Amino acid sequence: LTQTWEAMQEQKSSGLTKHIGVSNFNQGKLKEILGMEGEKPEMNQVEMHPFLPQKNLVNFCAENGILLTAYSPLGSPDSRADRHKNDPKLLENAVVAEIARKHNASVGQVLIAWSISRDIAVIPKSVNKDRIIENLKAAELDLDQQDLDHFANIEVNHRFVDGSFFTGPQSPYKLTDLWDS
Repeated sequence: LTQTWEAMQEQKSSGLTKHIGVSNFNQGKLKEILGMEGEKPEMNQVEMHPFLPQKNLVNFCAENGILLTAYSPLGSPDSRADRHKNDPKLLENAVVAEIARKHNASVGQVLIAWSISRDIAVIPKSVNKDRIIENLKAAELDLDQQDLDHFANIEVNHRFVDGSFFTGPQSPYKLTDLWDS
C-alpha cells in the first residue's frame, strides 16, 4: 500500500493528475494512508445505498476531510448472476416506493437524492438517455427529515457487491481488508 500511495502522490505532485483517491477502503486502510507522509486521499468510492448506508465510514471520512462517492446507489439492479437471485430488491422496496410517490418522482430519483442529501457524490449506471436525464433531475428533489428517517429505518442490511472479484489470486487483498465489520 505504501508504494502505491507514494506513486499516486508523485503523479499529483508532478502535475500528471489533479486529484487522488481510493476505492473500497475501509477505516483501517484509510487510517494507514492517513498515517503516511504527504497527501491524503480526496475521495473514497464505495458501495452505498439505503440497504448499506455505511454510517461509520461516512462519519470517519467526514471527520478526516475525505469525500465519498456511492456506487451501486440503486442496489445493482443489473446483477444477473445466479448468486444474486435472492438479493433484496432496493428498487422494489415499499419504503422507497412510498417516498417516491410522495415526491411524484421515480424510485431511482429518490435513491439518488438520498445520497445527495448526505453530501455524497453518486454514480448511478445507465445507458438509457431518458433515464440519465431523469437521474440528473434527482438533484432537484428535496427530501425532508421524515423521508430521511424512513430511509434510516428501512431495516434491510445488504451488500450487493461481495468483493470476491477484488480478492482474486493476483490480488494482495482479502475481504477483511475491504469491508468494515
